[in-house]
Amino acid sequence: MPRRPEEPRSARDLRRAITEFDAGFARRGGPRRPRTTRRRANPPPVGARAGAPTGADAEVLYHGAKEEWEELEANDPGYGGSLGYGLYLTTDPQFAATFGRYIHEVVSPVPPDRVAQIEPDIYDCGNDMQLYTPGSAPFTFRIADPKTGEEHTYSVLGDCEEEVKRARRSELREAYMASARLKELVAGASEAVRDDLDALWRAATREADDVRSRVYGKDMADVVEEVFDNAADADARLTEEDLGTVRSILTRVAEELDASVGRRLSAQLGDEIDLDQLSSVCERHGYSAFFITGYAPGDEYVIFDDRYLPLKVRGVTKLPR
Repeated sequence: MPRRPEEPRSARDLRRAITEFDAGFARRGGPRRPRTTRRRANPPPVGARAGAPTGADAEVLYHGAKEEWEELEANDPGYGGSLGYGLYLTTDPQFAATFGRYIHEVVSPVPPDRVAQIEPDIYDCGNDMQLYTPGSAPFTFRIADPKTGEEHTYSVLGDCEEEVKRARRSELREAYMASARLKELVAGASEAVRDDLDALWRAATREADDVRSRVYGKDMADVVEEVFDNAADADARLTEEDLGTVRSILTRVAEELDASVGRRLSAQLGDEIDLDQLSSVCERHGYSAFFITGYAPGDEYVIFDDRYLPLKVRGVTKLPR
């Protein structure tokens, strides 16, 4: 009969800490984080120490399971809230306890330079990003290729994709700067046209952000046409020539704005991926593991390189039912 791992010296302290932990965490999938418009999560420097396979300074990691194991293997959880193939670990034994009452203690053998530190920029979303990950928020992250040093940008938006993009487009429209050609068109317009343009454009952008526009799938060209028609009916000062100028200017603004917002939004979000593609993206850039925190309750250290697996268990703490 195989010998079970010895219980770690800190078992009593660990058992006490986890027993005191709020049992509701497991039922809710974690506490609801306060939502912010956009913030960067700052994970602790796990990669700086997690690579040391032995020694007192090695970072201890935990894995919760429903059974006791001498070695831990990687697998593909196969559900929408997973991070892809790998062995899932955490720096927090309380978080590990949400996955099972057997808390396995290990040390990662992955060298620090092969651990991708994912620092997510979090976006506000009224709902969970993933149905199976309560409290999760959409995010963008950057990852540098260790060989070339080139930085790549990825976004995980999940069920919040439309809400995030709508908010970002609105912010980018506010930052829009007219081209020199457009400024020339405005400078050459009549005083009546110049007086109306600012109000017309504000009306157009408000309409573009309005719920009705989203429901009916209007783009900026549709909105401009509608606002122009309203202006033509409302302002008797505008001659036919003025109306032609207004239409020309508003149309050009809409074209420039759509192009500018599209480019900048694409640059900000980078490549859009699903949450369960995180492991494969990190592997593609030459890493063997990654550490992420801030986008959902708890932190996760995932080893997906089979050269470092299976992982020997140093000790197991069994929690009371």
